[in-house]
Formats: sequence, C-alpha cells, structure tokens
Amino acid sequence: MLRRAAALALVLCCGMLCGGTAQASSPTGRTSLDGLRIVLSWNAAEADLDSHLSYPDHHVYFERKISDDARLDVDDGARKSPETMTLLRKRAGYGYTYAVHDFGNRSRPEASALSRSGAQVSLYLGEQLLRSYPVPQNRPGNLWRVFRIDGEGRFQDIDRIDASTAQAERIDTELDRLDGAGDDAGGDEIEAGLAGPAAHANQRGEAAYRAGNLEGAVALYQQSIELDPDFALAYSNLGLAYVKLGRSAEAIWASRKAIALARGANATAIRAGAYYNIGKLFEEAGRYDEAMSNYLSAKREQTHPTYDKAIERVRGL
Repeated sequence: MLRRAAALALVLCCGMLCGGTAQASSPTGRTSLDGLRIVLSWNAAEADLDSHLSYPDHHVYFERKISDDARLDVDDGARKSPETMTLLRKRAGYGYTYAVHDFGNRSRPEASALSRSGAQVSLYLGEQLLRSYPVPQNRPGNLWRVFRIDGEGRFQDIDRIDASTAQAERIDTELDRLDGAGDDAGGDEIEAGLAGPAAHANQRGEAAYRAGNLEGAVALYQQSIELDPDFALAYSNLGLAYVKLGRSAEAIWASRKAIALARGANATAIRAGAYYNIGKLFEEAGRYDEAMSNYLSAKREQTHPTYDKAIERVRGL
C-alpha cells in the first residue's frame, strides 16, 4: 500500500524534504522542462541490480539503453553502483513506471537480498535533489517498484517489493501486470486545513511573494508543505514562485503536485492556475501542443479571459 502522505507525487521542497541525503551524487547535465534524472545506488558489493523504466511501447534497461524519451546513461555492468537513467521528456497521456530488478536473484523470487542491499533511488531536476527512496527493509522479493508517473505527469509513490519470475526482457510486462493489480494510489488523501501552522506559513510566504522576496517566499512555502504534505495551495504558490525565479522544471513539477492534491471549495481555482502556469512555461519553450493542452485544461476548470487569450494566442502561432 502507498504511504498516504507520499501518494500522488514528489515533495518538491529542495533537499530538506527529501528524507535524507542521497548516496550517489547527482550526475552532471541538464534535463528538459519536464525531464528527470534517476540515480540508483547500493552498498552491497555482491548485489547485481538493474534500473527499468517502462512506458507505452518502450522498455529502457541494460539491453535497450535508449528510447524516444529516456536513456540509461550509466549501467552498472560490473556490479558497481550507481546507475543513472534520464527521462528526457514526459509525453502527455503516457504512464511511466520505474523499478529496480535484482538480476542476481532473478530465479529466486523469494530472496531478500534486494531489501538488504542498501539500495537507494534519488530523483533530480538539474542539480536539485527532489526525493530519495531507500529500499524497503525486511521484505522478500526481487522486484522493487519505486514510483509511477501518470498520464497527467503526477507522481505516485509505489515503494513496494514484489516477487517475480520474469526475465529482464519481460520486466515491462510484469510491471504492467502488477500495476493493473491495483495499488492504493492515494485515494485517502484529505483536503489541507485552512488554519493552523501550515496555513500560517503559506500566508507568510504569500506576503513575502507580494513584497518581491521570492527566495523567502519559496522557503516559507516549503515550510508549509513540510507541515502539511497535502497542502495543494502551498504547492501552487511554490510553483508560481519558481516560475518567477526562472526555475521552470521545478515550477512544472510543483504545479502538477498542486493539481493532484487540490480538494475542496478552492480546488478548481488551484487546478486552473496551475494548468495555466504549466502551459505558459511550455509556450515559452516552443512546445505549443503541450501549452495548448494545459491552457484548455485551465479553461475546463475555470472560465477566465486570461485562459481564452492564451488559447487564441497559441492557435495563432
């Protein structure tokens, strides 16, 4: 079962919300607006672990290192960590699942070596560490499903070890089967409270934002999210602050988190604003189809002249 506070997305609040320090350093290089780098590391010398990324009609792993949207940059070949995988872009409507396979125990699905390997998966945007997943402890099995990205670009933390007899080339089919079996994808999320410490930190962040103190606003929004990981408005505000700071990739992920969490009376306004901010970033990057998709989503959530103008502007390009 998914952890409730972690369901449906990453916590985009810099290193202080990542729950620990990554065991592997972030590789150099930059990703696209919606790109992501995944670093798998472990400390058991005898472990033979492999990264797998599965999405429609594609399976990236050690025998297929390059696909349209992703690539395996560093393969452990000689059982050495870390491995590095890059998701170059997220296609609208596509679901992506990332998993770690214990290749050394592929014929022993009941083995517990994976849970004892000290494995950790760390996610980066540029040099920004977004989240780290330590391998679940004391769990038998040889296939660790770490996270999923849904068709809207929202994260679902799976963080579950399963037993599998699939060979490496069939791990994508196995992931499809396990995903279809039904995990709790965060259905028990609750609406963030409108009062209390989290709301107060968010309000202070809004004041800092209005005063032009963008870095201070980011820190306060991050504090708000630490206090309440389901606070959609704080994520929406964080995304807007990142937009103003020119941190586009982080702005997109934070805005998508806001969309995933929005509940209650203000949900449509939060989702509409977040979709608009994402659309504007894609428009500025010349990715007009994705810009239009997000502008239309904003308009479906809430009618506003700004959204109409954006739609007409992109249609005229």
